[in-house]
Amino acid sequence: MKRITDKIDSGFQSSSGVTSEWKSFVTKFRNDLGKELDKVGAENYTMSRGHFYVSGFFQLGEQWYYFSISDVRFFPDKRMLIRTADHPKDYTGGRNEYVNIETNMFLKYFHRPTTVEVLESDYTEHLESKVQHLKAENERLQSQINKPNEPDFDQIGENALNQAVRYIQNSIGEDSGDFASTWDFDEVEKVLTDYAKNNYYYLNYK
Repeated sequence: MKRITDKIDSGFQSSSGVTSEWKSFVTKFRNDLGKELDKVGAENYTMSRGHFYVSGFFQLGEQWYYFSISDVRFFPDKRMLIRTADHPKDYTGGRNEYVNIETNMFLKYFHRPTTVEVLESDYTEHLESKVQHLKAENERLQSQINKPNEPDFDQIGENALNQAVRYIQNSIGEDSGDFASTWDFDEVEKVLTDYAKNNYYYLNYK
């Protein structure tokens, strides 16, 4: 899949019509994606070429799946949207998820942990890195804060906490639905709360 991601990185010439460059890319993408789907035994694979985007369906066992990549001119993302579908014309389907466009992409996706317990270990390395960064940021902010009367956290409101959540969520690059499961970790919740409080104090009382 490297030739696919390399082309996404290099960009595409924009046009109101179908360019030879785009047609060539879709042909290669269709072939390469088909090889990846063969590795997991997928069947009934179809891909439709849109105006600088593609979408399609495939079946794995009894389950149908929809996939798509957005307009590559403006959203050069090396991830592909994937979600469950009821049939090969179901364009709404289940929850949006994303899979990296890479070799063995479906082997990794379909053999990934699914329970909260296993999901915890799957994200541990990412979370630990971000938690350590937030701890360092907490210490930096704390050193610059001159707090008068420390308000209760309830007085701060949810905005400060949401900012902290978005910070680590964007850093990890997970959808909000997946990221919500990480709130089972007490340490992550505490660090995010501390970060939100310190950021609030820093902005208002430095």
